[in-house]
Amino acid sequence: MPLLGGFRRRDARDSEQLAWLTAALTLAPGDVLSTGTPAGHGAVRSGDVVRGEVEGLGVVENKVVLDD
Repeated sequence: MPLLGGFRRRDARDSEQLAWLTAALTLAPGDVLSTGTPAGHGAVRSGDVVRGEVEGLGVVENKVVLDD
């Protein structure tokens, strides 16, 4: 579940995306997919914290820093 500033911004079915991708690609153990987020889910601003979690695997958080 991706969070931006502590709020859920997207609630898609990862299994649906994975099924679509694996119809064209062969994935190997350890492959990582970064799918991004569709337009219209809010702007990312400097200082925001983007958090991603894979249940049973772990969490990654990144603070957004934009150059002026």
